[in-house]
Amino acid sequence: AESSAEKEYSSTMTKDKEESVYVKADASGRTREITVETSLKVDPDSDVIEDISSLSDIRNTKGDEEYTAQPDGTLLWENHGEDISYKGTSESGLPLDVSISYFLDDKAITPEELAGKSGKVTIRFDYTNNQKKTVTINGKKQTVAVPFTMITGMMLPTDVFSNVEVTNGKLTKVGDN
Repeated sequence: AESSAEKEYSSTMTKDKEESVYVKADASGRTREITVETSLKVDPDSDVIEDISSLSDIRNTKGDEEYTAQPDGTLLWENHGEDISYKGTSESGLPLDVSISYFLDDKAITPEELAGKSGKVTIRFDYTNNQKKTVTINGKKQTVAVPFTMITGMMLPTDVFSNVEVTNGKLTKVGDN
């Protein structure tokens, strides 16, 4: 199973920055790989587009602009008048936890025990948001959760799964899945 977590926010370094975080996870929800796709809006008043990143294996995905990495993690991208789109991998932990539960005929089962069995299968995804920030509301400081949009996708082959139903989501047929 693969889960994708997606987040978007503005960086303190650039006004217009969007990030999408893609997580490949094993059947229990443990993270195998984290890939981050970043989009930076062009800054018409500068020769460089400044960003900050802790990603490794950074590569420009839509242009030929290069960057210079500074010791503090700042990236200085060449400004050719186009937005910058880049991708990299993250070793940082996620700001949320994903838990996947499996049930066969309404009884809890591990993914390993489920393999090769038949019956009514339920797969449940639960998310715990660990990212919080302190804000001032009506003059009082309060701790609130940082909002995230979560999208989880699974490819289920039609020769193995039938009568698939989805709660709080969308079912789409793609090829033989």
